[in-house]
Amino acid sequence: MADENKIQSANKVFQCLCDSLESKGWKFYKDAERLVVHFGVTGKEITTQLIFFIDADRELVRLLAPLKAQMAENKRIEGAVATCVASSGLPNGNFDYDLKKGSIVFRLGSSYKGRELNGDVFHYMISYAFAMVEQYHNRFIALNDGTINIADFIDNK
Repeated sequence: MADENKIQSANKVFQCLCDSLESKGWKFYKDAERLVVHFGVTGKEITTQLIFFIDADRELVRLLAPLKAQMAENKRIEGAVATCVASSGLPNGNFDYDLKKGSIVFRLGSSYKGRELNGDVFHYMISYAFAMVEQYHNRFIALNDGTINIADFIDNK
């Protein structure tokens, strides 16, 4: 359990996140008790949910972007390899993969220990996470559908 100073810091970060989203006109759901914010982002080809978690114990902001692409049972091993390939070399964040479910989530984090975050950090996290979802989502679907094979996925990283 986080001490009182960590809880106060987490609440300040949560409020900063909410204020920065409101200043840009975003519509979002917030749970102040759990320090969670989630909302949808729509691009040219895809809409995805983004979920911010403020972790008071670790003094960390985590952003999760679940992909709608889900690997079929007979494609789960290829999905695991593809997830590793997609994550390798990324300057920030990574794709997480649930082998049992075939689900893929992009994850990005930022520590606020000893510093204050501002809206620019949150907007960068949103833009970067959504860019990764847009870049890889259709490739994961193509791999699952058999439109491309794992070698194609690797070669076109």
